[in-house]
Amino acid sequence: MPFNLLIGLAITAQVLGRQIGRLRNPLFQCVVLAFFATVVPARPTDGAGLSVQEEHGRQIYRSGTSPAGSQIKAVLGNGQTTMPATLFPCVRCHGENGRGRSEGGVTASEITWHALTKPYGLIRSDRRSRPPYVQDSLVVRAFSMGLDSGGKTLNSTMPRFRMSIADAKNLVAYLKVLGRTAEAGVTPETVSVGLILPPSDARGSSGDRIGKILDRYFTALNKKGGVYGRQVKLSTFVLPSAANETGPLLRAFLNQKQPLAFVAPYFVGRGQTIAGVLQEQNVPASGPLSLRFPGSAVSGGPLFYILPDLAGQGRVLASFRTQKLSGEYGETVVVHAAGELWRGLADAVTEELRQEGAEAPHQILLSADKVPETLLSQLTTINPRVIFLLAPGETGRRFLRALSGSGLSPIFLSPGLLARSLYSRAPLPTGSRLFLSWPVVPADQSPEGLSILDALISGGSENRQYSDDQLSVAASASVLVEGLRLSGRELSRRKLIASLEKLYKFPTGFVRPLTFGPNRRLGSAGAYVLEFDIKSGKALSRRWMELD
Repeated sequence: MPFNLLIGLAITAQVLGRQIGRLRNPLFQCVVLAFFATVVPARPTDGAGLSVQEEHGRQIYRSGTSPAGSQIKAVLGNGQTTMPATLFPCVRCHGENGRGRSEGGVTASEITWHALTKPYGLIRSDRRSRPPYVQDSLVVRAFSMGLDSGGKTLNSTMPRFRMSIADAKNLVAYLKVLGRTAEAGVTPETVSVGLILPPSDARGSSGDRIGKILDRYFTALNKKGGVYGRQVKLSTFVLPSAANETGPLLRAFLNQKQPLAFVAPYFVGRGQTIAGVLQEQNVPASGPLSLRFPGSAVSGGPLFYILPDLAGQGRVLASFRTQKLSGEYGETVVVHAAGELWRGLADAVTEELRQEGAEAPHQILLSADKVPETLLSQLTTINPRVIFLLAPGETGRRFLRALSGSGLSPIFLSPGLLARSLYSRAPLPTGSRLFLSWPVVPADQSPEGLSILDALISGGSENRQYSDDQLSVAASASVLVEGLRLSGRELSRRKLIASLEKLYKFPTGFVRPLTFGPNRRLGSAGAYVLEFDIKSGKALSRRWMELD
């Protein structure tokens, strides 16, 4: 809408607003109000277009919590029962848009500002009338004391809320825009979903593969009618080359594109920053791709992970060592490469062994300047029975080559990620055994899932060697679509998060069935441990290990 026209409408609305209450013809009042309800453009929510006061009011309305950290209480029924307002947030009865809903045989009233301030008042569902709420204080009195604009007692099913004056003002500020705001990323015809891809100068084929899989997936979905008639539109954010630009540019992308959610966003190397931005704006993400989850990511928040990260796989291997290899007596050594990722993985293995009652393992750092003879002397002194080898590429291969002539024949445990770059290109000592962890195996794919994967990835060829990342991307899209379906037509970020939390043993057809919950953000909480024949490379056994 042109800016000068918008200003003109605002001035006209201000002038007419003073006169509408004086008009005696209710029909004419309806026409005037309906006109302005249609011409005033919708304002986006979820952090875009809302004032700070309105954002704070939205938090109170949707969660029953105060942005200031003060307590909000809900007084029920006869006034003798007081509960936390988090159990009775406004949105529970009045809905995302404030138009009310029926629950337990009780129909909640519409509480949009348009409905509250109608000059001709309102006939309630119990046939009682009330005048308009002409002052903010009357609205505050309604939700704090249970008295409507005419001084009559509201239905006893409506809680009376005790909150600070500042919180009450914030809630009223949000009620003034409730019902005429548009949810981020949602129109009657489309749903906007964001992609985060690797930097263009370091992407290689990884980003292209992710983009193609998701583009094909949602193109096929849209051809079938989309989700409740809405077409899914993808918006792509390519990570900048400079890591310190990630946060500001991602915030700008969110403000401009306003995606409802992200699908399979690329977190590798930037996870802490990206997760922080999405968490602060409560933007849901299905299946972030990361070798290391940021912080306590799997216990709550808007991010839903599909498969465990390297630390999770390391914990599985440690659990396997204590539970299934308990008869293999001898010292345990954790050999790891330098760098934050590998140190974190080594610490995760060590901590899991400690929690399961095992003796603390020896930790050995593989550094470029460490002489192989010195390392072998150290290992010979320890004489390990089990070695967790946590080192990629040439660093790990150099260690294996040095070990091959040492006379030691330990059991090796490593994440399956290292199988191709490490164990397929370096000899293992004679008599050794090899166990690798894998979050997903071919048996996890259903016939329907394989058919979809053929179309998404292999183009119908007979080559069905799908990587964990490819399977995770496809599963992420499936999870997001299921969350959209569960949310129904009335979409919002908050409602999508709540819908994803309800997924229980959800079969994507690509990975093991996924389960989420209010305090669970890792869909497949575990991994397989496979023993491989060191000569033929064939799997000898397979066991699923669940994480606590």
